[in-house]
Amino acid sequence: MTKMERAYLNCKKMIEGKALSVAKRTTIPLDDLTAECNLIFCEAYHKYRPNKYTQFSTWLWQMLDWGMSKFASQYYGLTPNGIPESQCWWKQVTTPSIPKEVIELRKTVSDEASVLIGILLSFPQEILLMVNGRHARRARGKLGKLMRKEGISRTKTRMAINELKGAYNG
Repeated sequence: MTKMERAYLNCKKMIEGKALSVAKRTTIPLDDLTAECNLIFCEAYHKYRPNKYTQFSTWLWQMLDWGMSKFASQYYGLTPNGIPESQCWWKQVTTPSIPKEVIELRKTVSDEASVLIGILLSFPQEILLMVNGRHARRARGKLGKLMRKEGISRTKTRMAINELKGAYNG
Protein backbone atom coordinates (compact mmCIF):
# COMPACT_ATOMS: atom_id res chain seq x y z
CA MET A 1 0.00 0.00 0.00
CA THR A 2 1.47 3.37 -1.01
CA LYS A 3 1.63 6.48 1.17
CA MET A 4 -1.06 8.14 -0.90
CA GLU A 5 -3.43 5.19 -0.46
CA ARG A 6 -2.85 5.22 3.32
CA ALA A 7 -3.48 8.97 3.44
CA TYR A 8 -6.67 8.51 1.42
CA LEU A 9 -7.96 5.79 3.74
CA ASN A 10 -7.22 8.00 6.76
CA CYS A 11 -9.09 10.96 5.22
CA LYS A 12 -11.86 9.11 3.36
CA LYS A 13 -14.48 9.90 6.01
CA MET A 14 -13.60 13.61 5.90
CA ILE A 15 -13.78 13.67 2.09
CA GLU A 16 -17.17 11.96 2.00
CA GLY A 17 -18.44 14.18 4.82
CA LYS A 18 -17.47 17.35 2.97
CA ALA A 19 -19.16 16.12 -0.22
CA LEU A 20 -22.30 15.24 1.74
CA SER A 21 -22.42 18.60 3.54
CA VAL A 22 -22.18 20.48 0.22
CA ALA A 23 -24.79 18.18 -1.35
CA LYS A 24 -27.23 19.02 1.46
CA ARG A 25 -26.82 22.77 0.85
CA THR A 26 -26.95 22.64 -2.96
CA THR A 27 -28.67 20.79 -5.76
CA ILE A 28 -25.40 19.31 -7.02
CA PRO A 29 -25.48 15.49 -7.22
CA LEU A 30 -23.48 13.68 -4.55
CA ASP A 31 -21.58 11.65 -7.16
CA ASP A 32 -20.23 14.82 -8.81
CA LEU A 33 -19.22 16.26 -5.45
CA THR A 34 -17.50 13.05 -4.35
CA ALA A 35 -15.55 12.89 -7.61
CA GLU A 36 -14.51 16.52 -7.22
CA CYS A 37 -13.47 15.91 -3.60
CA ASN A 38 -11.31 12.99 -4.72
CA LEU A 39 -9.62 15.19 -7.34
CA ILE A 40 -9.03 17.85 -4.70
CA PHE A 41 -7.51 15.18 -2.44
CA CYS A 42 -5.02 14.22 -5.17
CA GLU A 43 -4.12 17.87 -5.73
CA ALA A 44 -3.77 18.49 -1.98
CA TYR A 45 -1.60 15.40 -1.56
CA HIS A 46 0.84 16.54 -4.23
CA LYS A 47 0.94 20.17 -3.04
CA TYR A 48 1.34 19.32 0.66
CA ARG A 49 4.66 20.27 2.23
CA PRO A 50 5.23 18.74 5.70
CA ASN A 51 7.92 21.29 6.55
CA LYS A 52 5.26 24.04 6.68
CA TYR A 53 4.16 22.90 10.18
CA THR A 54 0.63 21.95 9.14
CA GLN A 55 -1.01 18.58 9.51
CA PHE A 56 -2.12 16.98 6.27
CA SER A 57 -5.73 16.71 7.48
CA THR A 58 -5.84 20.47 8.16
CA TRP A 59 -4.32 21.19 4.75
CA LEU A 60 -6.80 18.84 3.06
CA TRP A 61 -9.79 20.38 4.85
CA GLN A 62 -8.77 23.86 3.70
CA MET A 63 -8.23 22.65 0.13
CA LEU A 64 -11.63 20.90 0.17
CA ASP A 65 -13.32 24.04 1.44
CA TRP A 66 -11.76 26.25 -1.23
CA GLY A 67 -12.17 23.69 -3.96
CA MET A 68 -15.84 22.98 -3.30
CA SER A 69 -16.79 26.65 -3.26
CA LYS A 70 -14.88 27.16 -6.52
CA PHE A 71 -16.51 24.05 -8.04
CA ALA A 72 -20.01 25.20 -7.09
CA SER A 73 -19.51 28.70 -8.46
CA GLN A 74 -17.74 27.73 -11.70
CA TYR A 75 -19.66 24.70 -12.87
CA TYR A 76 -23.11 25.25 -11.47
CA GLY A 77 -23.40 29.04 -11.18
CA LEU A 78 -23.85 28.89 -7.41
CA THR A 79 -22.37 31.03 -4.70
CA PRO A 80 -20.46 29.09 -2.02
CA ASN A 81 -23.50 28.96 0.27
CA GLY A 82 -25.59 27.21 -2.43
CA ILE A 83 -27.67 30.11 -3.75
CA PRO A 84 -27.95 30.43 -7.54
CA GLU A 85 -26.24 33.58 -8.77
CA SER A 86 -29.50 34.77 -10.31
CA GLN A 87 -31.01 34.91 -6.80
CA CYS A 88 -28.13 36.78 -5.12
CA TRP A 89 -29.59 39.72 -3.24
CA TRP A 90 -26.56 41.92 -3.87
CA LYS A 91 -26.98 41.66 -7.65
CA GLN A 92 -30.62 42.70 -7.44
CA VAL A 93 -30.33 45.77 -5.20
CA THR A 94 -31.68 48.54 -7.40
CA THR A 95 -34.20 50.57 -5.45
CA PRO A 96 -35.40 54.00 -6.63
CA SER A 97 -33.64 55.66 -3.66
CA ILE A 98 -30.20 54.77 -5.04
CA PRO A 99 -28.60 57.75 -6.77
CA LYS A 100 -27.90 57.37 -10.49
CA GLU A 101 -24.19 57.90 -9.86
CA VAL A 102 -24.07 54.78 -7.68
CA ILE A 103 -25.91 52.72 -10.29
CA GLU A 104 -23.45 53.90 -12.95
CA LEU A 105 -20.52 53.21 -10.62
CA ARG A 106 -21.70 49.63 -10.09
CA LYS A 107 -21.59 49.06 -13.85
CA THR A 108 -17.96 50.21 -14.12
CA VAL A 109 -16.34 48.50 -11.11
CA SER A 110 -15.28 44.88 -10.62
CA ASP A 111 -17.66 42.17 -9.40
CA GLU A 112 -16.16 42.29 -5.90
CA ALA A 113 -16.67 46.05 -5.66
CA SER A 114 -20.24 45.57 -6.90
CA VAL A 115 -20.83 43.05 -4.12
CA LEU A 116 -19.43 45.54 -1.61
CA ILE A 117 -21.76 48.26 -2.90
CA GLY A 118 -24.70 45.86 -2.62
CA ILE A 119 -23.79 45.05 0.98
CA LEU A 120 -23.42 48.72 1.84
CA LEU A 121 -26.77 49.49 0.26
CA SER A 122 -28.55 46.68 2.09
CA PHE A 123 -27.20 47.55 5.55
CA PRO A 124 -26.67 51.32 5.36
CA GLN A 125 -28.05 52.37 8.74
CA GLU A 126 -26.28 49.71 10.79
CA ILE A 127 -22.88 50.18 9.14
CA LEU A 128 -23.06 53.98 9.03
CA LEU A 129 -23.80 54.09 12.73
CA MET A 130 -20.75 51.93 13.39
CA VAL A 131 -18.46 53.92 11.08
CA ASN A 132 -19.51 57.30 12.45
CA GLY A 133 -19.23 56.10 16.04
CA ARG A 134 -16.24 54.53 17.70
CA HIS A 135 -16.83 51.15 16.11
CA ALA A 136 -15.16 51.62 12.72
CA ARG A 137 -13.07 48.49 13.18
CA ARG A 138 -16.20 46.48 13.95
CA ALA A 139 -17.86 47.85 10.81
CA ARG A 140 -14.88 46.76 8.68
CA GLY A 141 -15.03 43.36 10.34
CA LYS A 142 -18.74 43.02 9.59
CA LEU A 143 -18.19 44.03 5.97
CA GLY A 144 -15.34 41.53 5.67
CA LYS A 145 -17.45 38.75 7.15
CA LEU A 146 -20.32 39.48 4.76
CA MET A 147 -17.93 39.54 1.81
CA ARG A 148 -16.40 36.19 2.82
CA LYS A 149 -19.92 34.78 3.12
CA GLU A 150 -20.32 35.67 -0.55
CA GLY A 151 -17.08 33.81 -1.34
CA ILE A 152 -14.76 36.81 -1.66
CA SER A 153 -11.37 36.63 0.05
CA ARG A 154 -9.91 39.26 2.37
CA THR A 155 -7.40 40.36 -0.25
CA LYS A 156 -10.10 40.86 -2.88
CA THR A 157 -12.23 42.71 -0.31
CA ARG A 158 -9.33 45.06 0.41
CA MET A 159 -8.82 45.58 -3.33
CA ALA A 160 -12.55 46.31 -3.78
CA ILE A 161 -12.49 48.89 -0.98
CA ASN A 162 -9.45 50.58 -2.53
CA GLU A 163 -11.12 50.49 -5.95
CA LEU A 164 -14.22 52.18 -4.57
CA LYS A 165 -12.12 54.77 -2.73
CA GLY A 166 -10.28 55.53 -5.97
CA ALA A 167 -13.51 55.75 -7.97
CA TYR A 168 -15.08 58.00 -5.34
CA ASN A 169 -12.09 60.31 -4.97
CA GLY A 170 -11.19 60.33 -8.66
